[in-house]
Amino acid sequence: MNTRSVLVIALVISVSLNVYFWLVLRDANISSAMSESTTSSLPTEVMSEHGPNDVATPTVQNNTATENSPRTNDTLANNASDSEGQYSLDELDNLLNEGSYGELTERLSVLLKQYPNDENLLLIEAKLQLRTRPLPDALVHLYDLLELSLSYDVHQSLVTQINTRYEQAEREFIRSGNWDLLAQLCEPLFQRLPTHRSYILSLARAYAMQEKLILMEDVLAALPLDDYEAMRIRNKAYADNSEEVAANDNYQSTETTPFFDDSEATIIDLERRGNQYRIDVKMLNNRAQMILDTGASTTAITQDMFARLGRFRRLTFIGNFDVQTASGSINAPMVQIPAFYLGPYQFEGVSALVLPKEALPNADGLLGMNILGQFDFSIRPEESTLVLRER
Repeated sequence: MNTRSVLVIALVISVSLNVYFWLVLRDANISSAMSESTTSSLPTEVMSEHGPNDVATPTVQNNTATENSPRTNDTLANNASDSEGQYSLDELDNLLNEGSYGELTERLSVLLKQYPNDENLLLIEAKLQLRTRPLPDALVHLYDLLELSLSYDVHQSLVTQINTRYEQAEREFIRSGNWDLLAQLCEPLFQRLPTHRSYILSLARAYAMQEKLILMEDVLAALPLDDYEAMRIRNKAYADNSEEVAANDNYQSTETTPFFDDSEATIIDLERRGNQYRIDVKMLNNRAQMILDTGASTTAITQDMFARLGRFRRLTFIGNFDVQTASGSINAPMVQIPAFYLGPYQFEGVSALVLPKEALPNADGLLGMNILGQFDFSIRPEESTLVLRER
């Protein structure tokens, strides 16, 4: 074998060995890389259960729960966080109960952007709407919430709130003859639910009692012509209108004052200040002096008196309403006072508007017809007394 052949064989052997060692090293690197990739991908796989864009639903934490307690998706975390810090449901409820509506509005705005479908946040927002907006608008908002995909319990809670708040206000306005506020209550609800029978009848009745017969007919058009309740409202409205016309035709300019036998009546002293009469009453355990106002359909108290009575801790909140005062239209809350005393008489669940102190200077409120209207009464100017006789 010549030298040339030996060199060729040596070159082939060298190349073969180099190829062999390269293949061995490549296989070793691939195995190492796969092992590292598997280890580093484990957290990614765990986190990817909800998908890369999912937002975790906040949950409520029970104070007695351990770290390993299961979480539910239908409640807000007791420590749900936003960009400014951590808040709990208790904190949000406290803000509502303390009347810190501005701060609560800001916090809810942040939280609802993070958790727009959280039912607990939606319920707190609904309560806030009922506290701060006119009752008709707040009830419409609750109806809007009912169109969301809600759990049965939350749906029923909203329905109960709507019915309770509406029925409280409707009952009070009918009892006191405050047809303007009844119309104010029903108009937005009728627009939102034009086939809702209760709203149709109440709004038509409010218009009828205000002698707005065209508006009454527009509303009653949503019911069949032979509807029994609609016919009753129409008949009363047109009969009352005819009687009023006849009374005006036969009107004689004479003023009469009801005569009461003092033995059958209760006499309460009044204090006269200019053209006003003041009367002493008691609400819960608080004495108050109120302006006697036979032109007011609803009793009113000042914000100071409202605070003395315990605010919403002791008074039932009905809703907010737009009312006219000497300084213009304001949005005022209406509450129910559990115990109200006028002379020897006690009343339960008296509704009253809460007005700014400026609207009722130098008085704790005004006594309206929702109380006075339960009596036959007269004022004796020469004696500065109020004479009451039970009906």
